[in-house]
Amino acid sequence: MSKWKSSTLITIAALLIGVPLLIDHWLSERDRRQDLRDDELEREYECEPPNKCVADFNGDGISDRLDVAMGGRFYGWLVAFNGEQEILRLPYDHTDGTFRTHTAIRNESGKSRLLVYDGASHRPPLKAVFAWNCERLVEVSPSNLDREILTAMAAHDDTGGWNERAVFRPIFRIARLIIYYILLTIVIGVVLYKRFRNPIRNLP
Repeated sequence: MSKWKSSTLITIAALLIGVPLLIDHWLSERDRRQDLRDDELEREYECEPPNKCVADFNGDGISDRLDVAMGGRFYGWLVAFNGEQEILRLPYDHTDGTFRTHTAIRNESGKSRLLVYDGASHRPPLKAVFAWNCERLVEVSPSNLDREILTAMAAHDDTGGWNERAVFRPIFRIARLIIYYILLTIVIGVVLYKRFRNPIRNLP
């Protein structure tokens, strides 16, 4: 075999072995950066339990409050109050730390917006932003930051992305590499076998 052919085969083999590792590293880094961003947003904005939320929904300078009312066919109700006036009521569940109703407060233009992710008591999961409309809280279109916060809260819930992040993603990552290299080994073995299975034929 000529030096050129040997060099070409070595280059191809190096690419077949190395490129998947580089792609895997790039994907892992992308996921790691997203996880860090989700963790940052979750720490900054989510309030757990909901009554820890500090909010001023109508911008009057007086703090409003969130509370959990027990009862009903759900775990309970998430209730927002302006003074003693109830301005929002949603189903609430808290099965465990990663299967529950998630709430966050974000302030914009002097008023608070309530962000809710809930895959425990809503099918499909509720991803909603509520803002003051002069009478009560109503659902409004999320901003880009709102969407990021909702995505971050979903990523910390079993119905959003927590199982994928904590369990399935690492398993699938390892499984993909193992399956790829097994198949690569088989292909290389078949090629070599076909080429050298009867070396006598190659003799002059």
